[in-house]
Amino acid sequence: MKKLLIWLALGAGVASITSCNSEPAISSPLPDRSNFPMLETPQNHSNVIDEAVISALKQQREVPVIIELHPILSVAPETLSDEARAKQVKMVQDLVLNTLAQDEFRLKYRSEIMFMMAGWITMQGAVKLRQNQYTARVSLDGVSRLQ
Repeated sequence: MKKLLIWLALGAGVASITSCNSEPAISSPLPDRSNFPMLETPQNHSNVIDEAVISALKQQREVPVIIELHPILSVAPETLSDEARAKQVKMVQDLVLNTLAQDEFRLKYRSEIMFMMAGWITMQGAVKLRQNQYTARVSLDGVSRLQ
């Protein structure tokens, strides 16, 4: 908060004053929030599934994957307490897992602090993940492939 007040004070001190009928006298020194990490549902889900996953699924019934997820709150996850972040991570994971049948995805690992999970997916599961608004990316899990 102190940094923000200092930033505002400095911005106000160097702002140019213009007539009252045109632009505001003080231009906001706050950063443009449009460049912040995406916290909303993405509009385009066509390239969520990595091509390597699709290629592997054409050869095998199921393949090991890592699923990266989008947060659901309008607050940046980095600003949440550890407990609140863990609750949000679990909530997003549950929202995704509840859309997948057991024969479409077998869970191997669930992170408690990162918006991700890992497991074995089928082509049907990959299709469902592509359509899921919380799926950010699905890529091959190279470690599980070697085991």
